[in-house]
Amino acid sequence: TQSDLLVINKTDLAEAVGADLEVMDRDSRRMRGDGPFVFAQVRNGEGVTEIAGYVREAWRGTTGQSASMNA
Repeated sequence: TQSDLLVINKTDLAEAVGADLEVMDRDSRRMRGDGPFVFAQVRNGEGVTEIAGYVREAWRGTTGQSASMNA
């Protein structure tokens, strides 16, 4: 199965561990199609707003809550 949202965290460590974020981006798009993914550095607050927004919208979709409700 495919996750609802792919979070690629700790992107600040990519260079140190030999990971290429451009390759990760390309592969994520290829494998997920239109499935959403976010590059993040949660510890530093980067990407958190996007992740929270996606989770909030998914919750609203399953509960029928309106977009105007505060979560």
